[in-house]
Amino acid sequence: MFSFAPILLEVLFVLLKPQELYEELLAFKPLYTLPALIGVGFMFDALMQDTSRRVGRMGAAPFAKFAGFFFAWSMLTILIKQPSDVVTQAVMFSTPMIMSFAIAHSIKTWRAFEMLGAFMLALSLFLSFVGTHQASAPFKCHWIDPIDRTILHYDGKPCSGPEGEIECYDGDEENDHGRNYVCEHAGLMNTASVSGRIRFRGNLEDPNELSLTVGIGFPFMAGFFMRKRSVVRLLLMLASFALVTSCVLYSQSRGGQLVLVVVLGVFFCLKFGWKAGAIAGGVVGVPGMAALAALGGRSGQEADESALERVECLQVGIDLIKGSPIIGVGKGQFGEYHFLTAHNSYVLAAAETGLVGFAIWSFVLYLAVKIPLSALKYLKTQKGAAAERARAWSSAMLASVAGLVVGSFFLSFSFHPILWIYVGFSGALCGCVKRDFPDFKVRFRQNEMFGIVFANLTLLFLILVYVRIKLR
Repeated sequence: MFSFAPILLEVLFVLLKPQELYEELLAFKPLYTLPALIGVGFMFDALMQDTSRRVGRMGAAPFAKFAGFFFAWSMLTILIKQPSDVVTQAVMFSTPMIMSFAIAHSIKTWRAFEMLGAFMLALSLFLSFVGTHQASAPFKCHWIDPIDRTILHYDGKPCSGPEGEIECYDGDEENDHGRNYVCEHAGLMNTASVSGRIRFRGNLEDPNELSLTVGIGFPFMAGFFMRKRSVVRLLLMLASFALVTSCVLYSQSRGGQLVLVVVLGVFFCLKFGWKAGAIAGGVVGVPGMAALAALGGRSGQEADESALERVECLQVGIDLIKGSPIIGVGKGQFGEYHFLTAHNSYVLAAAETGLVGFAIWSFVLYLAVKIPLSALKYLKTQKGAAAERARAWSSAMLASVAGLVVGSFFLSFSFHPILWIYVGFSGALCGCVKRDFPDFKVRFRQNEMFGIVFANLTLLFLILVYVRIKLR
């Protein structure tokens, strides 16, 4: 498994961005070095007749060809619409794609799968700890970077809260430095809140992205508990859930709260059946969401303004789709038409890559969900330790990708590394199940493709109707 260590490092650098904290790491050029190391490791695995034998016997991941088509189509859209940006977009998108393919085709043993699962769980808990600590940290003054306004620089002056930014100008009434200040929680690893809402840095600088990431990481702890039920693991699972929940609540992300409810709902449905799950969702889930919103949601004018901004983003996205329905406006170009991103992965994919790209992207996401579903259906007739292990991890994977699919509706996650990491993880699950049960298959029929295209068009139509109702 020569490619395993580079995969872990790539995930670490993409999510935690240690190179932003320790500039010495920039000399390592992780953006280019780690994908190259993954490729070299993959070739060494092949030379050792490890990866090549397994991939040859088990076949490529079910989503692989569609992911490849989506990458090629995305590059074609930018080549047509904004050719000067094609190299930048290719480099940015190649990293998530390399991670996805490497995870799906390098990890074919349960030992490696569980190690990566433990790694993702550890990252989720670490992010939850940083976020929860940040929420309890005192408010301090930060000045806004004049080039990248998403970056805040710690000043150190104490202040009273998000609306107390005027206090940061004490002793600097003339603003000699020309700086603009904000008052935010000063957290670990040079993190800072935004409008009092906790967040991380880099790819997780949005509170909503942070809450989704920690929410879909929790199922791995449940997977470890299902693998070996014990009091210690039960306590660890409860503690993990408490930490993740606190992070989601402090992020004040309604989408993150919904993701957490979906994750729990999937486990409940798998345990008691889908009918019981639907009933419980109405009886417990809706009041539970209301309680979560009351504890950690936004309300009043701020919430109304946020909702209106999202509707306006959707309106821009729909207009872009109508203006260029086949190839879209080009990958990464939504920001050229609006000061905010789409805040909806489905609209973003359609707006930037057209209905064709949206369909291919949807095929990938659909297969990421279908893999654990197909595995659970197949494993109903299987017995033994191997089946129990596969069933536990298929359940955990289904909960994660279900949360991802729901959470992506409220975030611009179409090209985000987190989405593609979990797509790759689902592909790895397919390989691990097939290793123990060679006759296991995930079929993708033509009628399913037509159904997805129809669902896509229906979704866009419903969003159009919703936008017109809200903005009239």
